[in-house]
Amino acid sequence: MRELNGKLIDMAHANADAVFDLASEVAGAKGPSDWVVIWSEYTRRQFEMMIDQTLELTELGQKFASEATPKICSGQVAQQRRSARDRPT
Repeated sequence: MRELNGKLIDMAHANADAVFDLASEVAGAKGPSDWVVIWSEYTRRQFEMMIDQTLELTELGQKFASEATPKICSGQVAQQRRSARDRPT
């Protein structure tokens, strides 16, 4: 789970950086035709980033599922929950 959280934070950071880069580029634009070019390039880059991030999350989800399935099937998860519930607080 920690790996997933780290990956999501990295992705959010990359997306925020992209928006700030867009704002900087728009601020330096000379006119509407520049804005169209900047927006088109930004949209293309964001779409590519979305595809890459989706693939990364899919791979991570598959990894978690393959690691969790044996634990669930063997009853380890239920046993861990019972142990956590029965611990004194």
